[in-house]
Amino acid sequence: MSNSIGARLAAARIEKSLSVSEVAQQVRIRNSVLQGIERDDYSLCGGEVYARGHIRNICAIVGLNADELLKELVPEVSDLKSNIDSIVETKSRDTDKQRRFLMVAAGVAVIALTSFALLRNSGQTPSQPLASKSVVESSSAQPTTESSQAVATFTSGVNVKVNSDKASTWLAVTNAAGTQLFSGILPKGQIKTFSDEMRLHLVIGNAGGVTLTVNGKDLGRPGELGRVLHFDFVPGDPTKA
Repeated sequence: MSNSIGARLAAARIEKSLSVSEVAQQVRIRNSVLQGIERDDYSLCGGEVYARGHIRNICAIVGLNADELLKELVPEVSDLKSNIDSIVETKSRDTDKQRRFLMVAAGVAVIALTSFALLRNSGQTPSQPLASKSVVESSSAQPTTESSQAVATFTSGVNVKVNSDKASTWLAVTNAAGTQLFSGILPKGQIKTFSDEMRLHLVIGNAGGVTLTVNGKDLGRPGELGRVLHFDFVPGDPTKA
């Protein structure tokens, strides 16, 4: 090893009292590259041309004959070239694999798009999107109907319908002006409807015998049989009053 190219370069450098950093700086290479060359390791040089160029420049600094050293470099650099070729070949194989994978993926994508286009042109669409569309249309239509009902009802004052479907009841109804619209017995099976622009006051003598519909909203039975209840209704949604 003492007669190797790297050993002779290192010995000449030391004889000149030059450090690795000083020589590397003059050659304009990294310290690790110079240290590798002095170990006869040319893997950091980047190729045969660079290895020869570095050695020639180092020889000029340390006072060695570059031509003589470079004659001995042939087998060593050949080994380096083989290593580089091996790396390039490996990368080439990896690139081929990636290229084949991309081609397969592209083919699958084309088939999928073509199938979708054929289904679409034939008037067929996947069942799940159709179901979703149906749900959206159904849910969007319902609020529209409710909104229209609300507008039609709530903008026309207050309207109360009393249905004595279960039992007769005593009933009294007064409007906002204090006028008594009804006072008396509402027989079983009878329905009375009352309206006012601002307010209706009801007194029901048998809350469990009737059902109430206020401003288009079915409120059901307001109470229990035999119970007397008082109500004030105004325009709008009675459940939010």
